[in-house]
Amino acid sequence: MIRQFCQLTAVPLQILANAARQSGPKDRLKVFILSVIALIFWLIIFGIVVVTLRYFLSIEGFGEILVAKLLAMTLLTFFSVLLFSNIITSLSTFYLSDDLRLLVPMPIECLTIFSKKLGESIVHSSWMVLVFGVPLFAAYGYVMHVRWHFIVSVVLNMLPFITIPAAIGAIVSTTLVNIFPARRTRDILALFALVAGVLLIIAFRFLKPEQLVDAEQLQTMTHFMAYMKVPTSVVLPNYWLEQIVLSALMLREGPTLFYHGLLWSSAFATYFMAAWATRIGFFSGVSKAQESRRAILGDRRMSVNRLIDRGTCFLPGLARTLLQKDIKIYLRDATQWSQFFLTAAIMSIYLYSIKVLPLEKAPIPTDRLANFIAFVNVAISALIISAIGARFVFTTVSLEGRAFWLIRTAPLSMRQFLWTKLWLILIPFLVLSEGLVALTNHFLLAAPEIRWVTTIAIGLLTFAVTSLGVGMGAIFPSFKAENVAKIATGFGGIVYMIVSAGVIVAVTSMLSHPSYLLYRFLRHEIVFGMEKWLYVSGMGFAAIVLTVGIGWWIMRLGISRLQRLEGR
Repeated sequence: MIRQFCQLTAVPLQILANAARQSGPKDRLKVFILSVIALIFWLIIFGIVVVTLRYFLSIEGFGEILVAKLLAMTLLTFFSVLLFSNIITSLSTFYLSDDLRLLVPMPIECLTIFSKKLGESIVHSSWMVLVFGVPLFAAYGYVMHVRWHFIVSVVLNMLPFITIPAAIGAIVSTTLVNIFPARRTRDILALFALVAGVLLIIAFRFLKPEQLVDAEQLQTMTHFMAYMKVPTSVVLPNYWLEQIVLSALMLREGPTLFYHGLLWSSAFATYFMAAWATRIGFFSGVSKAQESRRAILGDRRMSVNRLIDRGTCFLPGLARTLLQKDIKIYLRDATQWSQFFLTAAIMSIYLYSIKVLPLEKAPIPTDRLANFIAFVNVAISALIISAIGARFVFTTVSLEGRAFWLIRTAPLSMRQFLWTKLWLILIPFLVLSEGLVALTNHFLLAAPEIRWVTTIAIGLLTFAVTSLGVGMGAIFPSFKAENVAKIATGFGGIVYMIVSAGVIVAVTSMLSHPSYLLYRFLRHEIVFGMEKWLYVSGMGFAAIVLTVGIGWWIMRLGISRLQRLEGR
């Protein structure tokens, strides 16, 4: 068994080694860019956590309590995300992966296949812990001035911590796949995890965590301890790891051998329970997973098609056909249309946060602060649009999938195809961004001239962000990707987010000072000469040229890329 497991595990490692040996300069450049981005991200998270911990420790009497509670909340979040992620990932890894066609007929023990698949689930589901956990624990060790034993303790105990939810995910997926169809179960679990995540985000926001740093809200010890309550149970692995880490940080006294034993014994117990459940239900689950999805027939399908036809009847022929096709593609995949719930939750929380801002407590005059926040809100709204665009705009070309040859053989050019995609996406995104900015300006009671400037600015940025998404999606297509999320988090998606953020920062920087001068001029606080008029109009014109120009240029590059694919 051990020999077979080592042989199976060596296959992906050999594939990576061969890919590294055969990589060219472009591939090495991609790896270098991604490594630099990851390092910068880690440094940013490290700096934020260090500043936060130092601020907490500066609060006499409560600093260590805040540090411990921050760690407890973080580990609880890690365990919750790992649990949901492993349940969904285990279903795809154990019963829907392509290599099962080779593994199942081979003379390999079921326990060996289980161990390999469990390892894959751990790797695919635990990247978030690596991305956020490394700078987090490094910041804790740096601030608390602990020695090497802290690093050893964290590394050794993270293994059972991530193994427990992976084993639970294998048990749940094996049980469900033997009861329900595998593909429908994956959609249901994905929707359930999304709804649970939305509820957690909303619950966290309405807890009003900003009151922890508001001295007027926490006037007594009773109020402080009430806000310090964290729903942590002593029977959960995150609590055991919390006690181990706090002991290593010298924030808790007493032996931690008991919690070490709980963590490791639970990991072994859940592993063997998952192996036993897989041995019973693995082969029957694999057999049931091969069943095709039931077709939607009869009145239900006709009513959906009729509704789509009526909703797109006002569009010209080409645009109507492409929009109908895209709508049907989204509706067939629950992991696609369900993302709108998460988007709506994030935007609602953002609007609520703007509405409850305590502007009256700021030392700056309320009207000027509100106008400043209104302009900063343009950048934040544009970043929200770019984040949504990474999921829905950047992937729009790649979602054509292997059927892209139908587009290539259709009587339309790549220019028509890509620009039609852009206009169909730009209209709803403009409605979304303009509505978001209009509502925040209403909540902030911004001045009329600031409302006009922010409305024009968000329109320009929305055009730039959506054109960047469609164009770069055509430059970096991934027609063979099985998971849409991998397209958005790939190299092209990361480049898109970086370029979009750069354009947003550049445009808001160009317009911020001229808008402030214009605001003061209209309020008769300053007098404009010819130089200031040229400065204000020149910066506005430069912002228009930048947003329209970069959008047009990226779209042109995307069209050229698709035309080269068409000629192959």
